[in-house]
Formats: sequence, structure tokens, C-alpha cells
Amino acid sequence: MPSILKQVNLDKIQRVDIALEGDWNNTVVTVWNTDEGLIGFDKVIKSHQSLKPSIELYLTDIWIGIHSFKTENNLHIFDEQYASDIIDFIEEKIKKNV
Repeated sequence: MPSILKQVNLDKIQRVDIALEGDWNNTVVTVWNTDEGLIGFDKVIKSHQSLKPSIELYLTDIWIGIHSFKTENNLHIFDEQYASDIIDFIEEKIKKNV
């Protein structure tokens, strides 16, 4: 787990997006938010030759970007398990603070 997640107040989180770094606006997908919880990864672009899949956590006062990919055969492949682990961590932290 990225150490930054242990340092910020995750109670202020609003949503989690995933997109390709370098073409964010055209590829962004919200995968989790406070109203619905996990929306899912179905619409996430799963791989790209040059752009890197990344997670962005949007909190009320900051955003945090985290790469979420593995490189295989010259492709940056979205690491769905890593993204799931981050969302699980967020949900656990929020639950403890309720």
C-alpha cells in the first residue's frame, strides 16, 4: 500500500477515478464513490503501449495519483488487483472512523 494513503485523512475522500496518464480527460472512469461504493472496472481501459493506467483519489482538499499497472510485452496493463486493494483499504479506513 502506498505510504501516502496512511498519511492522509481518507474520511475526506469523494471518489476514485482511473484513466491513462497522458490522456486523462478522454479515458477517465469513476470506479468508486461515497454514494455507491465500488462501481467496477468494466469501463477502464485495460492496457496501452505508452500511456500508464493510474488511480486518482479525490478528497475535499487534495487529490492523490497512483500508478496502477504492470508492464508485459511492451504494454502497460491495468493492475485491477492493486486498484481493488487500494479501494478495500479506503473502505476499511472509512469504516473504522464512522
